Amino acid sequence: MSSTLPPIYVDEIRIGQVVTNLISNATAYSEQGTKIVLEAHRSDQEIVVSVTDQGIGIPSEYIDKVFDRFYRLESGIARKIGGTGLGLSICKGIVEQHDGRIWVQSTPDGGSKFSFSLPIAEDS
Repeated sequence: MSSTLPPIYVDEIRIGQVVTNLISNATAYSEQGTKIVLEAHRSDQEIVVSVTDQGIGIPSEYIDKVFDRFYRLESGIARKIGGTGLGLSICKGIVEQHDGRIWVQSTPDGGSKFSFSLPIAEDS
């Protein structure tokens, strides 16, 4: 992460929850010892934060559903891990309350990249 990123005004506890949840999911759905990358960069008038893993990935037909409440992939690993299917929905709510957006790019068996954007502070 660059130390020269412009400021953003956020509830650091809530945005911390988003980052923590995305990293937690990345570790849960990846093999031990694989790389997970957290990065942030400026894109126009927003900061984009991404968590990239080398995990099981998400089939394209489920990409639009992963941020829905109570939605869980029905893969064998998802059933073993447990959970309520609320984490990504909560992340979406938090990011949207900050006037941001959240999305995922994924390839089955090729990993996922979860990203969210937050607007840059207006006085910067």
